[in-house]
Amino acid sequence: MKFGKINILIITLLLIFIGTGCENEEFYIDENEPITAMPGISVYKTKANYFDKVNVWVNDQGEIDGCPEFIENSSKITLINGKYHYARRYHLDNGYTLSKEITDADYFTDITYDEYVREKMSPIYNDGFIPEEVKSRVTDTDPFIEFYYFSTLGGESFTIKQINQLIKDN
Repeated sequence: MKFGKINILIITLLLIFIGTGCENEEFYIDENEPITAMPGISVYKTKANYFDKVNVWVNDQGEIDGCPEFIENSSKITLINGKYHYARRYHLDNGYTLSKEITDADYFTDITYDEYVREKMSPIYNDGFIPEEVKSRVTDTDPFIEFYYFSTLGGESFTIKQINQLIKDN
């Protein structure tokens, strides 16, 4: 009788571990893979977790100047476990984020990339979000605690490992 209870316990634990492992929706890259983007890359910390939130571009007058545009097979988005994610933003050590397409003047919205991409690709709303709709969902117009920009105009590239080492050293 003990043997049966132990087997059930082991099977239950395995199912729990397998189930929770499937919940992870983040994607990872090799930390030795070069990260390049023209004209550069940004490393920053924000006041809140905006990792999977849509950012908007802002002009010198503080007005929204643009929102992300995607086509269905864009390299900027990736589908993981049934959800769309922005593929040009990476988690770094100590709460920093690396992005290939963000400036220190950008605002963040409460729109997830999954929601944004699905809206953009919906046959009913084939135009997706319009700038006024996005503007009404801006949640933070001053999101950055720290912001660093690395130019890659000279052909430089950085790895996640190198950037994490810079973070640790400073």
